[in-house]
Amino acid sequence: MDEMLSLEIVGFFGVAVVLYVLFMYWYASRNRRIDKYVKLRVSWPIRTALMVLGTAIIVFLFQPITLFGTLCTAFGFELPSNAVFGMAVLSLVIIPVMLFIVLIGIVLWLGIFVMVWALLQIMLTVGLVAGNTIVQAYYLCYILLGMFPIFLSLFISSRYAVDALIVRLRKAGYPDVADRLEANGRIGIGAFVIGVLLPTALFTRWIRRGTKIGRMKIAFSVTFGSRYAYERGVEVELPEELA
Repeated sequence: MDEMLSLEIVGFFGVAVVLYVLFMYWYASRNRRIDKYVKLRVSWPIRTALMVLGTAIIVFLFQPITLFGTLCTAFGFELPSNAVFGMAVLSLVIIPVMLFIVLIGIVLWLGIFVMVWALLQIMLTVGLVAGNTIVQAYYLCYILLGMFPIFLSLFISSRYAVDALIVRLRKAGYPDVADRLEANGRIGIGAFVIGVLLPTALFTRWIRRGTKIGRMKIAFSVTFGSRYAYERGVEVELPEELA
């Protein structure tokens, strides 16, 4: 039974790591392709590194062995060796769970990070850790140092993807579409807020569209109905090589 449980933990851990590695490969390759079309201040290695950094901070700071170690330090307790070992084993389960949460947040809905932020705020204000500066600093680092690099990487990458798409549209013979996209399709604060609050996958969708080859639809407006969201735009055909 213990061996089966160990295999399940290892398998769960491996699946999460493989999926995250595949996503990061996709993310890095798309950002690298974006840099071929436009000259940018923040290059693709920096944007990719911000994503990895934010994920690493979130996963590491949320580990039981790290979390409880900080709490014990704050309250003056010392963990026994068997407790440390148990939390180290538990971390093998928490790591893939947190990786899945990060992937869901990035690919589907960034609002999951806002929910985590709200939960931590409740813990800071009405929980047992309220008033303890060490624990508050710990969670502040978790919130700012973890979520901010991910948000920043997605926001910059999606804006650069729109710039790359505009360049590709001009070269493909769609100057009117490019002009309209340049005037109305920029990803600003409003779109960022919508992308965070609603499960729209706005940022990864623009990153994909900015480098997509073949026929695609350029949406200029989105109308939300009672059940569906309707996009108004135009279809274009983008060849493989435009740079």
